[in-house]
Amino acid sequence: MNQVARSGGVSRHLLEDVIARRIDPYHEFSLPKARKGSKRVIAAPIHDLAQVQRAILSRLTSATKFDGTSFAYSKGVSISDCAVKHLGARWLVKLDLADFFHSVDEDQVARVFSARGCDSSLSRQLARLCTRTPMGRPDVNGRHAPSGFGDSRPGTTENRLGHLPQGAPTSGMLANLVAYRLDLSLSRLALKSGLKYTRYSDDLTFSSQGEFSRQDALHFVRCARTQIASHHFTMHEGKIRICPPGSRLQVLGLLVDTDRLHLRSDFKKTLKWHVYGSSRFGVGTYSASRGFPSPQAYLSHVHGLMSHAVDIEPEWARPLQTSWLALSEVQSCREGSEVSVRVAPEA
Repeated sequence: MNQVARSGGVSRHLLEDVIARRIDPYHEFSLPKARKGSKRVIAAPIHDLAQVQRAILSRLTSATKFDGTSFAYSKGVSISDCAVKHLGARWLVKLDLADFFHSVDEDQVARVFSARGCDSSLSRQLARLCTRTPMGRPDVNGRHAPSGFGDSRPGTTENRLGHLPQGAPTSGMLANLVAYRLDLSLSRLALKSGLKYTRYSDDLTFSSQGEFSRQDALHFVRCARTQIASHHFTMHEGKIRICPPGSRLQVLGLLVDTDRLHLRSDFKKTLKWHVYGSSRFGVGTYSASRGFPSPQAYLSHVHGLMSHAVDIEPEWARPLQTSWLALSEVQSCREGSEVSVRVAPEA
């Protein structure tokens, strides 16, 4: 554990407290989901633990190769790389894993480290550093860590089995590694049905370019549900989507029903409104009206959207991006002037 502490540049005593579940080194906040009114709870680790988790992630990343099926949390792999696998689709079957991160417990995480050469004690310690049991709350599945690894004093969480927190640097990669066998099973199932399969975090997509029917799709969903359950995950029953020919065939927000990827028309409209609204009312005013905490947060958000658009449809997006960059440059100059005015009296 000394080596782990040194690699993250943190105190060994902090890591010992995390491993023993004596502290809950996370703070929670909510982010809005795409669906109006719904929120995603993020558990972000404190700075020192995040440093250690990034060091662990670096080791995991260097020892893990992209398998061509799971696209999220893989360096240099984008959502367009995932969507392009389904180009020319006539049918889509889209499924979702419920509580993806919380479905992965510390026993499963410990086995990931064990498979990479760590002894049982170190594997369990690393798993504890990458999982969480919120203080004072019940654990995910009621099970407990191995005897001797904590204690059973009333009111403590030391012997509760933790799960991956959504917000830790290591959670995405570890969830992928735990779900690897599920990906193999679903790939085989898809192949038998003449389908292509990809997973992007908890989003599962299956596509057909040939003969397929709604009855085939319903049968496939039943088989997929069985495979998912056998690997200790759960299908989100409210997010099953069967998309036949003639419907909007999209994967991760990109249209895949032709031989090249396309942006959705509503996405394009949103980008145009960002440029128009910021030009008409100013970046500061318009960003506040959209609920962003600061103009810089808004600029960063739209920069990402513009880059994504240029990656997918460069001919359409580049002129819009040029207009946007001009607006953001004006905002940056304005902020620089305000800073100069504020510091001038002190000079």
